[in-house]
Amino acid sequence: MAQDRDMELIKEALGKYLTRKEELTSLLDSEAMKIEDQLSFQAMKIQDQLPFHTMKIQAQLSFDAMKIHDQL
Repeated sequence: MAQDRDMELIKEALGKYLTRKEELTSLLDSEAMKIEDQLSFQAMKIQDQLPFHTMKIQAQLSFDAMKIHDQL
């Protein structure tokens, strides 16, 4: 009798554990997807800004080169 009751308690505890594990896994997956979306958006923003910054750097290098050339 006591052994049957213990088995039922173990089954109940295991069921609760598995349910909670599934809930937490789902929550983690959801948070991971949010983070992936944020990172993807930030990467696109950076990629969109690269041509502008590249042109800005090239212009500065050209200006510096002209200054050095004039000093020679």
